[in-house]
Amino acid sequence: MTNLSALEAFIRTNPDARELKRALAVKMTLSQYTHGQIESLLGVTSGFISKWKHRYLAEGVETLRLAHRGSAPFLSVDQRQQVIDWLHPQKRTSVPEVATYIEQHFQVRFKSEQSYYELLNQARFSWKKSQAQNPKADPDQVEAKRVEVKKN
Repeated sequence: MTNLSALEAFIRTNPDARELKRALAVKMTLSQYTHGQIESLLGVTSGFISKWKHRYLAEGVETLRLAHRGSAPFLSVDQRQQVIDWLHPQKRTSVPEVATYIEQHFQVRFKSEQSYYELLNQARFSWKKSQAQNPKADPDQVEAKRVEVKKN
């Protein structure tokens, strides 16, 4: 039950390298290439070739497509841009502040802090803790040093 013309059309119109490799392996086996030849040309294993040939013969050309397409993002492109626009005028912020803003405005709570880090990175912020001044600084010593520097 092979439809070689459908397979060739799939190869001509497919930009995804992984799907294309599957289709080429199938076409080459149907064109009497040996597994060794296909392995060396495409850089695949014999098991890969057999798997996709059998799936193609059983289910057709659509089985060569990738099944996983990823999940939908929690924030739309516009919402992400709103968060970045909110971040730009701020001098300092933190991950909890960003999380609160997103939750209040978009009712979204990310499972991983990595999503907040990516937003901060896009807005050219550092998510590392920063301090306005050294917490161990002694104001009297600092002033004495300033006076000493001015004298010299």
